[in-house]
Amino acid sequence: MSITDDAALLTDYGRRSLASLPNELVLPTDRPRPVRGSSVMDVHRFGLAPETHRAILAAAGEAGATLSAVVHAAVAALLTRLGAGGDVPLAAPVATRPGVPLGGPAQFLAHHRVLRIDTSRDPSLRELLEQVQEVDRAARALDDVSVERLAEVVDLAPYAGRSPLVQVCVRVNEQTGATGTSGFDLAVALTECHDGREPAGIVGELAYDTDLFDRATAESLAERLVRLLTAFSAEAGTPLSRVELLSGRERQTLLETWNGAQRPADEHTLVELFEARVRATPDAAAVEGGEVSLTFAELNARANALARRLVGDGIRLEEPVAILMNRSPQLIVAVLATLKAGGCYLPLHLAHPAERMLRTMGDADARILLTDAAHARHEAALSAATAIVVPEAGPHGSDTANLDRKPLPEQAAYVMYTSGSTGVPKGILVSHRSVVCLALDTSWNDSSLSRMLVQSPLAFDPSTGEIWPALLRNGQLVVAPPGDLDARVVKGLVERHGVTSALLSGGLFRMIADDSEDAFSGMLDVHLGGEVISPVAVRKVLEACPGLVVRPQYGPTEATLAVTHHRVERANELTGDVPIGRPMDNRRVYVLDEHLNPVPPNTTGELYLGGAGLARGYLGNPGLTAARFLPDPFHGTGARMYRTADLARWTRDGVLMFVGRTDDQVKVRGYRIELGEVETVLARQESVRKVAVIVREDQPGDERLVAYVVPSAGRTVDPVVLAEQAGTTLPGYMVPSAFVALSELPLTANGKLDRTALPAPDYGGGSGRGPRTSREEWLCDLFAEVLGLPRVSIDEGFFTLGGDSLLATRLRAKIRAGLGVDLRAQVLVRNPTVEELAKLL
Repeated sequence: MSITDDAALLTDYGRRSLASLPNELVLPTDRPRPVRGSSVMDVHRFGLAPETHRAILAAAGEAGATLSAVVHAAVAALLTRLGAGGDVPLAAPVATRPGVPLGGPAQFLAHHRVLRIDTSRDPSLRELLEQVQEVDRAARALDDVSVERLAEVVDLAPYAGRSPLVQVCVRVNEQTGATGTSGFDLAVALTECHDGREPAGIVGELAYDTDLFDRATAESLAERLVRLLTAFSAEAGTPLSRVELLSGRERQTLLETWNGAQRPADEHTLVELFEARVRATPDAAAVEGGEVSLTFAELNARANALARRLVGDGIRLEEPVAILMNRSPQLIVAVLATLKAGGCYLPLHLAHPAERMLRTMGDADARILLTDAAHARHEAALSAATAIVVPEAGPHGSDTANLDRKPLPEQAAYVMYTSGSTGVPKGILVSHRSVVCLALDTSWNDSSLSRMLVQSPLAFDPSTGEIWPALLRNGQLVVAPPGDLDARVVKGLVERHGVTSALLSGGLFRMIADDSEDAFSGMLDVHLGGEVISPVAVRKVLEACPGLVVRPQYGPTEATLAVTHHRVERANELTGDVPIGRPMDNRRVYVLDEHLNPVPPNTTGELYLGGAGLARGYLGNPGLTAARFLPDPFHGTGARMYRTADLARWTRDGVLMFVGRTDDQVKVRGYRIELGEVETVLARQESVRKVAVIVREDQPGDERLVAYVVPSAGRTVDPVVLAEQAGTTLPGYMVPSAFVALSELPLTANGKLDRTALPAPDYGGGSGRGPRTSREEWLCDLFAEVLGLPRVSIDEGFFTLGGDSLLATRLRAKIRAGLGVDLRAQVLVRNPTVEELAKLL
């Protein structure tokens, strides 16, 4: 009985082959897919030697397979190893099917069969070949089925607009070779040669879309395909993950040549290096902020006096000391004093709720807290066993000599808490050795460190890069005034204090660039990190600021701020995304697949970080430490590597490009956020039955947290109440900008959250009274412009409409520019509507 006579069989075969095809295979391209492609194909020709040809045919004969099946299996295996995933559809030519196709997917199926190959579960090459034989038989059974009949059993509507239906075509012993393959991303054609009846080699052609691939990449793809075809004859029982795709030279390049320069490690501590700087330049300016300026000798004396106070209070070696202070020279005194006394500093974020601060102090067992007069009555200070107010004046009658107690290089310098996926923040222990490694790295420019801006919260790890490189080398710290950093403040700092360098999150940099692209004029360097960097903002700033160098960095807190670095000197250097660069000194960076194999250039893999600069681990959490800090299989006994869960790829020139994440950790405005922590806090509320939190970017460059909530039975979702409840535990940047009520969370066929089915939030806008005065009209227009809304009423709050701290900074800057009024952040928080603000202004 023909398959066409059995509706059940036809439906089964059709759906297995064609239903829910992957939207797009991830291929090792050199460039992103253009909006409008040229469809220009080029061809790379290669060959297999006669002995290889004979070996492949012998292996195919033993398995009862054809050469075509071996080639299809090898191509599917190659694409999987290069990041395409475990569901690989390949096109093969077929004699024209009966029926009258009406274009689109139907037209494609009229001339091609689809071989749907499952490479998941790491099959051996022999097992993969057996599966391909079955898939091929099933696909060929459909060859005489008309296009109209296929359309009856398979819904082709989801594929409308896709041309071709799949991206890769394979031809074996076709007279046309790789010709006629326009529209495919890649097309492989292999043709056998014979000397009489004897195999005489195989001629191969790889056609590639020149919009996506360079010739060098096509050549490497062909080389790897030959390597895999050879493996089918020699290593048929080998799991796919164990087949070596790299040549010896490539492996050495990826694991050695492209890693950081190996330099002698400095075994001094932060305290020793700082005190050496004091001895070398006692009268040089060390830090200035506001009306206070301290030389190195003065800074050292104040730190020594405070350190002796800590020793008198019984501080233990490596004991965490909480610090709750505004930005100021006194903050630097507190940090140095803690280290000199043998402790490690535990920064508390001023924007965090008191409950979160207390939980952090309790988790770290911090009994001592250093604070300033502004926070002496804060709940965290009042709850500490010992709270010390760091004086603004210098020591009087105190012993200001250096202390005898000296920390060791591996001793913790600080413990920094970040968002935790289980709903509990986790503390990351970073040693003196790792901070010294960062500070002395040769990627820093000593000239630009001469006057380094300190503007990040101490609890935000960019502060590590702001403080220590300049302080330990040949620089001076310039502490930014309290409040938000915007274009006007940056210009003022450059003019009044001669700031030469700053370290900013990508989001803050973009906001300043949008407000005033020449804000960084006069500076030498701007270091960027923390999140994806806008290439548009970088180009705009470089065009407006001659002589400025933009220096992207990459690295998590677990690797002491930065592991890679890049430099962009001219706007025309950026033609695409901003690279994260090359490894810094003594750092090791690996891009690995799920089986910990190094992946070739242009292939996406997970980033693992090794070498110097790694954190010691997570405070009081050996299980999580063991799960994320793994043995380094490439660098000897005892070496460790950190699993980042970041995705990246090497370019063919040895530069790293950031691709994305493998988990639910995100970066918003430079802050690391575990979506699971936000979901855990919201799920505790009585009105919430289910919740999912995602990051949406409904407008380019505007990333916002959005919570999708399924209410408990008989309850409704009140976004204002939920935001207030979340805000008692979460910092402001982790509270969702919008809450969307759903009857149920949408799920995919395999039971996972279907993010594509989540509706865009309605941030409102214009649902209240219109403006009554010219001032209210101006503010309504300003709110709408900053929030990206068509209209805003005088009754709607800035933050309930989706505003966040970064957008609030932009709003306040525009109010200052338009009215000359310096609106404080807390004033906007207490008066978030146009009506309330208009009365104050």
